[in-house]
Order: sequence, then C-alpha cells, then structure tokens
Amino acid sequence: RDDAVALGGQYLIFTEFQDFIVDEATGRVAGAHAKSTKDGTEYTINAKVVVSCTGGMGGNKELWGQHSNM
Repeated sequence: RDDAVALGGQYLIFTEFQDFIVDEATGRVAGAHAKSTKDGTEYTINAKVVVSCTGGMGGNKELWGQHSNM
C-alpha cells in the first residue's frame, strides 16, 4: 500500500463498488464508480488498469460473465 501511495496511487476503505466505467470505443474497462459506506460520498475512479480483487464479483455469475474475457 505504501509503495502505491508513493507512486501517486490511493486506496479507499469502507467503499462499495457500484459499476465499471467502460470505454465505449474499445469496450475496455476504464475505471469504476464507487460509494462510501460511511457517508455516501460518490467516487468516479478512472484508471489505465482495473483489477477486481475484492471477492464480491466472484460470487455473482452474471457480473462475472459480463465483465470477464477469460
């Protein structure tokens, strides 16, 4: 975590994924929308690379099928 922050990254805790931002021209995931579970603050997170690793999507076959190219 410290290395990512030192390189300009950030991390959010108590934050719930809402949906992916998809580049319509390429079909690639370009970020995500998220919302704080503490105060309701909404975030738009743009990224060159998105890694979904929280475990929540793994239990949702519909989302996995929509957003996985494996």
